[in-house]
Amino acid sequence: MLTNDLLVTRIHSGKIEPVYANLDNEKLDIASSVIDVFNRHIGRIYGELIEELGGFEEINYRFVRGLAQILERRCIIDKDSAVDSIAARNAVFRESRGLVTCEEERADVLNRAARMLAIKPDDLEKSLWADLEENLVIKEFQIITPEELLKQYNLSLAQTLLFKATGMEIQIEDNYQQTFRKIKQLGLMYSIVNGKIYLDGPISLFKLTEKYGT
Repeated sequence: MLTNDLLVTRIHSGKIEPVYANLDNEKLDIASSVIDVFNRHIGRIYGELIEELGGFEEINYRFVRGLAQILERRCIIDKDSAVDSIAARNAVFRESRGLVTCEEERADVLNRAARMLAIKPDDLEKSLWADLEENLVIKEFQIITPEELLKQYNLSLAQTLLFKATGMEIQIEDNYQQTFRKIKQLGLMYSIVNGKIYLDGPISLFKLTEKYGT
């Protein structure tokens, strides 16, 4: 799923439907570029990633941010610090003993706090704000092909829209027995009127979407 602000839809013939991304050269190039940005930022801070993505967002904000939101789930993003950031700030606060007014006093405070924590002053300074989102480090990224990313994006659009729905009408042209078995197996709420199957409830729809991937 995507966040609601990234859902792209259109109304056609009285029906609302997702605006899916075609697997054409333009969309594949954008997807490839966004993947490359993530891949190049392994070991770098999250803030730098967001800054570089900003240049691509000018092309199509919701589309690029949607791709990025999917790719972020394929990352391990965590703080990288010698000591806990809260402990580092507490140590500096205790050693400052009031207002620090110059660089010399600041360096002295950092040196004393670093000795107390048994780390280097540079490591202490890095640890002070390592827990802020923009300073978190992208430690791992599971690569994905542009084609698969676009497919996951389209699936996420459908999931997001269906999750907001209060009901769903299914039209089945073939293999209806298997579909009906899955509906019962998943415990979905349904009703049959004039040969049509109606599913009720957004959570049920989300389960069905996850199961079938469409």
